[in-house]
Amino acid sequence: MQGTIIDMQDASLFFVNFTKDDQKLKEISEKLADYDDEKYTNLVTPIKIGTICAAKFDEDNNWYRARVDRAMHSDNEHLYEVYFMDFGNKNDVPASNLKKIQNDLIGYPPLAHQCSLAYVRVPKGDKTFGSEAAGTFKEMLWGKPCTISIYYEDDVQYKVVVNAGKELKVNESINAYLLNEGLASLENAEDLPEDLYEWKDFEQDAKDEQLNIWEIGGGDLDDEA
Repeated sequence: MQGTIIDMQDASLFFVNFTKDDQKLKEISEKLADYDDEKYTNLVTPIKIGTICAAKFDEDNNWYRARVDRAMHSDNEHLYEVYFMDFGNKNDVPASNLKKIQNDLIGYPPLAHQCSLAYVRVPKGDKTFGSEAAGTFKEMLWGKPCTISIYYEDDVQYKVVVNAGKELKVNESINAYLLNEGLASLENAEDLPEDLYEWKDFEQDAKDEQLNIWEIGGGDLDDEA
């Protein structure tokens, strides 16, 4: 499928909007455009965790669909950490900027899809070579149309192979590139689908050259999965 990377924690966890949902995103945006402080009702505090609402994002002052994830402590007012369900990012929002949402807006499914790279383990951002992996991921994919192939999924996320551009070339994907640069390792070479067998060579080449994570014997990637 075609899509764009809309938010990322690091190279091991990111969020995608699929192009097929562009019309839904447009409809949601248009319906939220008239939210204001007077027209819509504030949520009653204390707000229940899991509540779906309209939340104002402080960086652009626009309203978005959000899910309340937890209450925060503040000296001045009630703050809540919310997850923007169509864009994948989180923000701490004062209770005064959380509004009841129209029923028709609740009917749309969340349009931010949580993903991680299929068949590879990538160091998290706070681990050795995690920032390098994240920087490479962002340089190759951020702000560009991407081709995203879902290979499998678990309860929370899609496991994907991603290419910049409109064509899937698994051996030129970000997955393959990180392997070749020693910024990722294979999860289990025996589980690779046949079309990805060449990835074994990419990993072995990086090992032979002791690139990045292989300088330190693969690092602590067993803790990264």
